[in-house]
Amino acid sequence: MKKFMIGAAAFCCMLFSSVALTACGSDDNDDSGKTDSFAPKEALLEVWCAEKQEFLDVYDVTVTINGQSETISSSTWSKSVKSNGLPTHYSINVKMTKKAGKDWEADKMYDFTLPAIKYKISVIRVNGETAEWTLKEPQNRSLGGKFMDLTLEKFGEFTAEYDIDKNGKLPRN
Repeated sequence: MKKFMIGAAAFCCMLFSSVALTACGSDDNDDSGKTDSFAPKEALLEVWCAEKQEFLDVYDVTVTINGQSETISSSTWSKSVKSNGLPTHYSINVKMTKKAGKDWEADKMYDFTLPAIKYKISVIRVNGETAEWTLKEPQNRSLGGKFMDLTLEKFGEFTAEYDIDKNGKLPRN
């Protein structure tokens, strides 16, 4: 019986060793060193002015992106902010304030846009392809000069926050 037990134990050891070696052997599907060409690499926020120059002549529009502020001085103003990888966070604030000594002509109609900017976020993949989200389509308005200050006093500030996860997804609220 003792010989049988030793033989059975030896057989079990050989069986377990062969299973362990097979499991640890080389894998023909080894992906180490390969990069998924669709993997998200970075994000890009693009912001541009949506206002006409006549609006900017009366109102200052200050855009703050991730804590960095800039006053829009021209209707051709734009700004791009690229992330240093993912996940990333974008914070956008737009504030409109009337310039000292400037005013609207009371009987003139003015076209303007709220929130005074357009912007989009793109996720750039390893292979250079992008996925884009246009996040805020501004609302175009037309008002007489006597109503401009009242309207902009009420709607003259806009804030948005966006978090992009490590997979390049923009969580939906």
